[in-house]
Amino acid sequence: MRYAQTINAVILLATTVSLTGCFSSNPKDIESFLKPYEVNVTTKSYVLQPPDEVEIHCSKVPEIDLQRQQIRPDGKIKLRESW
Repeated sequence: MRYAQTINAVILLATTVSLTGCFSSNPKDIESFLKPYEVNVTTKSYVLQPPDEVEIHCSKVPEIDLQRQQIRPDGKIKLRESW
C-alpha cells in the first residue's frame, strides 16, 4: 500500500513539474488575457478598423448628428440618408 502511494505521489509531482514549463509568466500576457476589454489606446497609435464603431457628433448637420455606424470590412461607413 505504501509503495502505491509513493508511485502516485511521484506521478503527480512529475505531472506538475512538466506542466509548469508551459506557463508564461509575462504579466502583460496575463493582463491582456484577463481584461481584453480594457485596452491601453492613445490617439497617436490607434487606427480605426472593422469591427470598430464610430459615433458622429455634428450639431450643425442634424442629418448625421448622433449616428452610430460600424466600420465595414472595406474600411468605410454608410451614413443614413434622410432626404
